[in-house]
Amino acid sequence: MRIRVQFVVLLTSLVSSGNAADVTLPWSFVNGSAKGYSIQLVTASPARGTKVTVGQTVDFKVTVSYQLSIAHKGAIIVVIQDEKNKNLMEGKAQQSQSVNRGKGTVTLAQNFTVPAGVNEVRLFIPLVPKGLEHTDGELVLRYPVSYEVKSSSIGYPSVAVALADLHSKPEVHFSEAQGRMIAD
Repeated sequence: MRIRVQFVVLLTSLVSSGNAADVTLPWSFVNGSAKGYSIQLVTASPARGTKVTVGQTVDFKVTVSYQLSIAHKGAIIVVIQDEKNKNLMEGKAQQSQSVNRGKGTVTLAQNFTVPAGVNEVRLFIPLVPKGLEHTDGELVLRYPVSYEVKSSSIGYPSVAVALADLHSKPEVHFSEAQGRMIAD
């Protein structure tokens, strides 16, 4: 079952432009409540609040529990957004799982590369009962984005760059012993 749902997320006054700098949101929360359906976090990998780095490919895996009584069927969807609630998977398939009336547990996985220009990646995970166009009570997981470049213990970004630098120095002489390259 493929469901296309467009979401407009209003994260209450906590995220409004006037108060966003004044209030720190938790790393995960359920946004509001709904009558006849609910969703809760069971586990998340990486753990909510874990720093992700620009250019890093992250394998998100989220297990949620749900309760659905307002409809016979529904879907749980993973929507990846930035801190301004902009969809970061524009034009790409979003992971979803069909669910039936009752209670259950679902695991969803989504592979994603962190783009430049964002300060936070949010997994917005709604339970969408069949027949509803707007939902409440969505699960939100937040991941801060780091722009740090991890330093190397050798002082170069890679071994290849270090070797090229050594080769560029006329005072360095190379030899080989027991299958190893030696620079003197």
